[in-house]
Amino acid sequence: MSAFTEDMLKSMAKVEATRAQRLHASIERFTAEEKDELLKEFHPDYSSKGFKVLEVGPNKGQKVPVELAQLLEGKSRLQDVELDLEKVDYDVDVLVIGGGGAGASAALEAHNGGANVLVVTKLRMGDANTMMAEGGIQAADKGNDSPAQHYLDAFGGGHYKNIPELLEELDENNRLVVFRLLKKDVATEAFAYMSDEARDDLVNAFSDVELVSAIEEMSLDDAADLLEDMPAGVVKRVLEKSSRQTRESLNKLLNYPESSAGSLMTPEYVRLREGMTVSDAFAAIRRQGENAETVYINYVVERNRLKGVVSARSLLLADPSTPITDIMDDNVVTVKVTDDQEFVAREMQRYDFTAMPVLDNEGMFVGIITIDDAIDVLTDESTEDMQKMAAILPDDDATTYFGTSVWTHAKQRIPWLLILMLSATFTGMVTTHYEEAFVSLPLLVSFMPMLMDTAGNCGNQISTLMVRGLALGEVEPSDFLRVLGKELRVSAIVGAVLGLVNGLRIYLMYTYLYAGQYQNVIGYAVVVSVSLFFSVILAKLVGGMLPLAAKKLGADPAIMATPFITTIVDACSLILYFQIAQVVFRNMM
Repeated sequence: MSAFTEDMLKSMAKVEATRAQRLHASIERFTAEEKDELLKEFHPDYSSKGFKVLEVGPNKGQKVPVELAQLLEGKSRLQDVELDLEKVDYDVDVLVIGGGGAGASAALEAHNGGANVLVVTKLRMGDANTMMAEGGIQAADKGNDSPAQHYLDAFGGGHYKNIPELLEELDENNRLVVFRLLKKDVATEAFAYMSDEARDDLVNAFSDVELVSAIEEMSLDDAADLLEDMPAGVVKRVLEKSSRQTRESLNKLLNYPESSAGSLMTPEYVRLREGMTVSDAFAAIRRQGENAETVYINYVVERNRLKGVVSARSLLLADPSTPITDIMDDNVVTVKVTDDQEFVAREMQRYDFTAMPVLDNEGMFVGIITIDDAIDVLTDESTEDMQKMAAILPDDDATTYFGTSVWTHAKQRIPWLLILMLSATFTGMVTTHYEEAFVSLPLLVSFMPMLMDTAGNCGNQISTLMVRGLALGEVEPSDFLRVLGKELRVSAIVGAVLGLVNGLRIYLMYTYLYAGQYQNVIGYAVVVSVSLFFSVILAKLVGGMLPLAAKKLGADPAIMATPFITTIVDACSLILYFQIAQVVFRNMM
């Protein structure tokens, strides 16, 4: 039995019979006016024969053409099924993505041929396009009607910013297939927004031609970032096959140090001249805007010297005949190509800039850094600082938690853990030195964990504040004495409160809860309270001073935070504890 209906077989025979004739025929295209007339006559969305208020559906109460209302209020012959996209496991013969004219027609023909069909669509079954398709009419008048677009419409709402996440959900082979189906401009945008892991998978699967095409369409700063992570051989092939202009621009960006402003900037900006009026500026923006990184801030340049900046807002509010020199800001904040990326990002944060001009060492204007790149820098720097404070070595192979391999996770954590484990030897040596105190007063041992933990927590508090303050420029190494004085006062208050509360707890607990089991309970309370007081002061001072000292010596303050502070404070607090105990219990030890 044929899978095609009798009418379809007749149509196929007609097509075959007239194929040779049609190959040489010149088919006249519809004019725009003729297309509009046909749509008005046959397509219910365009009809002007009368309107009706919808009585059902999400657009209930809206006035629409009568024919459209009849279709929308009708019941579809296609069964509406709610899909659980978290657990996709459906056994079908034919999957149709997109339930518009083409998709619904194909689904119905396959169904009539005996196939088990599943249609995935963002459209409500029973809308105008679907009902027309059921009646054998197809009026696809949209230019972006493609399998990839139907897929993205069905699963991501049809907005291109969702594409990177959607593509990352696919396996490597399907990701490549869908990416190749995308329109060029949409594919380029998606490529720039993808995670490093998904983008690397695509790059590895690309041919040289595809990779060069993607590089050519990307903004230059994004393209340079991508090439920095590629093997030298691949970079060489890509640059050889790129256009001369792209090759020269990328070579310039790739020659800057990796963490410098030069490697982060883009030379794609809107350039204006001093002699322009507002009207001329708008014309220049229209010419250059498509390839520019931003059009919200525009730069007035003469002989590669930056004369001023003018915002799109200023241009829109000014009279078209106004010279741009009258509205531009000539007091421009800039950075140099050799400045550190984190410094640039902090400057942008400080001045609330969306773009920062970059000058070379001779004062020539060479590019801009945009806010999206600055945010990436701040995110990376914060992540690195957090890793160091948590005793984890930063690693270029680490991406997201699940995107990082087990080996990389282990490699990041083992070195510091080994160092801290071995450094605990000093704490063990202190404990061994006061072994006699344990024999004479075994209760002293029970207070050691609390003492070390509290002191360590106090040290971590201030070290975190210092690392953040240094990163934001709120604190400088030259503020050493100011920090010392402030932390002495803060730690005295904190230590006094903690010491008094803990002394009271020990007295009440061992006087009433464990009554008669231990002698000289007040002595224990005094030892622990005084030890805690001085340990908190010590921890606050060490936690505040070490990051400042590290910054002064050119080291990373984050390294001096949690790992080293915990080790130093543990050993010192135990020494204080046992020395005070020896004074209070000198007759018992």
